[in-house]
Amino acid sequence: MSGPIFRKVDPRVWDDDKFIELSDDAKLLWLLILTGPQTSYVPGLMTTGIGTLAEVLRKGSGKGFERVSEAFQELLEMGLIEHDPKYRVLRVPNAPRYNPPDNPNVLRGWFRIWKSAPESPLKYAHISSIFESLGDPSPAMQKAWDETFGTVPQTLREGFVEPLVEPFGKQKQKQKQKQKNDQDHDQTLSAIASDGPTAPEEAVPLELVPEELDPDRMTPERLVELWNEATGGRIREITPERRRRLAKAIKRESRIDWWRQCFAKAAEIKRTPDSGWLTLDWIIAHGPKGWNAERVVEGCFDFKLTQNKRDIKTGYVPYSAERDAKLQEVPSGDITHLF
Repeated sequence: MSGPIFRKVDPRVWDDDKFIELSDDAKLLWLLILTGPQTSYVPGLMTTGIGTLAEVLRKGSGKGFERVSEAFQELLEMGLIEHDPKYRVLRVPNAPRYNPPDNPNVLRGWFRIWKSAPESPLKYAHISSIFESLGDPSPAMQKAWDETFGTVPQTLREGFVEPLVEPFGKQKQKQKQKQKNDQDHDQTLSAIASDGPTAPEEAVPLELVPEELDPDRMTPERLVELWNEATGGRIREITPERRRRLAKAIKRESRIDWWRQCFAKAAEIKRTPDSGWLTLDWIIAHGPKGWNAERVVEGCFDFKLTQNKRDIKTGYVPYSAERDAKLQEVPSGDITHLF
């Protein structure tokens, strides 16, 4: 493979909720990660680190390097990237989705590049992203998959040693079908990026401590239970990585009444339009403007509660008691003066 590498960047990124929340430094770093010289022919999988990225931005030392490091941490906390500092492997999980292989030969080329990447757990985790980018593959694409990534052994916690009886792709297809059948009964917490290697780990069912035995003790399980109660969530399992982040949030704020207040306000905001960004992941993360949970409690997002309330007759309209009274006073006919 020779010649320039072209990458597709969806222009809707500028209206993406996570992107909007990023600081200017993090936005610049994100665009560099998507399009910079460190990218490889496998979308979203590259060998690089903070130092290399800082040098590309001509901020390899001093205050400039500190800014790049802070921006890098933002992207990690937002779940936009994953990084393995031991092997210097950086992964953008959603990249293949926006840059799928054009034909079977491209997929075979990806596999050759993939094999030369360092043996990081992130390298193997990226296979799932590549597979999902295929959508409903043609027979030729499926054949190329079975001959390439479909031959990769199953990833185990302690290493990569036992091959599957079936190729990876077929195993993945069965898993996706099972998830579709079970989605009304079970919803698991997804892994989010960390600042270290993220080898696949089994989710652990919630083991709730009876509240009457310890009414004030906060645990990751109880925090998830509070979220489910307040927002109607259906989280039933928790991954080890999520447990670590929940524990970190509890260490910062351990009062159960405080979390009830936070989740109650979050539930109100979630009932407004365009609030899909408000998830448990986002709540416990630390964004560029501060800890998101604290910002919710302080009312930084209360403006959404007075905008675009659903009205059965007119749809989503700005609402106020004063405006509603005026509408009732005006006879049927021209009401354009109200807008």
